[in-house]
Amino acid sequence: MDTTVDSNLKNAKSTKIAKQEPQMLDAAQFNGIMQIRDILLGDHISKWENRIANAERDLQAAFQQTDAKLAEMEKRIDAFVSTAEKKLTDLEEKSAKFTQQAESRLKQMDERISEADKNLKEELETNLMDLEQENTDLRAMVDEFKAELKKNIDDMKGDKLDRKALSATLAKVAESLQEDED
Repeated sequence: MDTTVDSNLKNAKSTKIAKQEPQMLDAAQFNGIMQIRDILLGDHISKWENRIANAERDLQAAFQQTDAKLAEMEKRIDAFVSTAEKKLTDLEEKSAKFTQQAESRLKQMDERISEADKNLKEELETNLMDLEQENTDLRAMVDEFKAELKKNIDDMKGDKLDRKALSATLAKVAESLQEDED
């Protein structure tokens, strides 16, 4: 029975040991495993390690080149954006200045047109009044000549006026009309 108890105790201890978490390898154990690995796999591992190291270096160099190119592109883009913003600002200033000049010129033109319109109206009114006065004067003159001509015709009918007097009257009317045209 003692053997059974001892064996049960051993089994319980081994079960407890198995249930415990794995222990960390110390440096000597790790070096030993690495030596076994090197012996078994030999040069293949070192070749692959070299290839992996070279690939890592190449990848790192590619990252650095990409970062450098990105930084350069960022500078170029910043310069382009800065230049574009400056040009846009200049265009906006020029546009505002041009708009202001155009508005000023339109205002001047409106003022000139208004002034010319006012002057033209005044001149037309003056000319109309002058023409109306001339028309009135001409009507009065025509009425006067008409009366004189009628008198002369009546006198001719009654043999009181000769043809020379009628010719003189018509010549007088022609001269008056000629003077008015000049």
